[in-house]
Amino acid sequence: MRRRSCSAILPSRTAALAVMHTPSAHAQQVYANGTTVTASGTITTSGPPALLAINSGVILSTTPLTITNTGGDGARATTSGQITIAAGSSIITTGATAIGVSVDGIGSLITVGNGTQITTSDAYSSGFYIYDGGQIDAVGVTIDTAGTQAHGMVVYDGGLINAAGTTITTSGANSHGIAVFLAGQISAENISVTTTGTESHGIYMTSMGSTFVSISDSVITAQGLDASAVRSVGNNTLAIANSTLSAENGIGFDTVGGTLTANVINSTITGGNGLLNVGAAATLGIDATGSTLNGSATTAAGGVSIVALTNSRWNVTGDSNISFLDNAAGSLVQFTPPGSGAGPFKTLTVNDYLGAGGTLAVNSISRRRWIAIR
Repeated sequence: MRRRSCSAILPSRTAALAVMHTPSAHAQQVYANGTTVTASGTITTSGPPALLAINSGVILSTTPLTITNTGGDGARATTSGQITIAAGSSIITTGATAIGVSVDGIGSLITVGNGTQITTSDAYSSGFYIYDGGQIDAVGVTIDTAGTQAHGMVVYDGGLINAAGTTITTSGANSHGIAVFLAGQISAENISVTTTGTESHGIYMTSMGSTFVSISDSVITAQGLDASAVRSVGNNTLAIANSTLSAENGIGFDTVGGTLTANVINSTITGGNGLLNVGAAATLGIDATGSTLNGSATTAAGGVSIVALTNSRWNVTGDSNISFLDNAAGSLVQFTPPGSGAGPFKTLTVNDYLGAGGTLAVNSISRRRWIAIR
């Protein structure tokens, strides 16, 4: 999602506020302006957010909600507003820029209960969206988006999303599973992310300051054409633990510009079109411990790639070049076997190599065996 695409979302963030309606079994908008109200039952709206809390207003729900909005958000908290969406709720939005759950402004908070299903169907209609501060806390939520540039979870220009046990599926083009723009943080535990659209990355990070994403005990799969497991622009930090990230038709770590620092622990990273790609003037640092890395490596002239392996394995699947390789004790750099005894064989070009106890396993022509070099 480019900046101009983000700006297309903003008008709905600043739309005129609708008049409050008293909640009922089939209510229209539930609105809390500095007050506390309780939402219940079925809430159907067209345009304004179905749930809207502003000026420290609070909306509570203790039983599952069924929310449908044509042309607007399912729930929005702003100016320190707070909303609690009960477990087992349903949010369905249609129309462009119709976000499932939206938060903006420091102090604003939405908590989404276990078993809640969020479905959006049109362009720029992400599941979770934070702008300019605020927070979303979610446990056991399912997010399904179908439009172009309709991401699973987005933090834009500050804010925090905490998600656990969440399942995200996006099917539109340029619809990332997790996205952080300009600045912000996302912390995800035990989540499942699947993207199927063209250039719909599993994790997308772009910053003018810095962004941070933490992933643990999770599975992230990018299936679409030119869709990477991780794409980074700007200065970003990524922590991955006990997780599996894969790009079936893209790159594992695609660093287009800036600096990406990736700390990988007990995880597997696979890129169908390469483990890593580093653009000119970009820097990628991968510190892998107890992990498996699969794929080739490409570093453009002017780019810097640093791979440090500790008790880890890198399966080199094609000709590769990196700036620095630290193959520490207990680690293995394994060239995958050629198709035949005649090759083709693979090359790994490293500007600076440190192999204190690590192993390089290369294929030989004689009897098509591999040779370990320590």
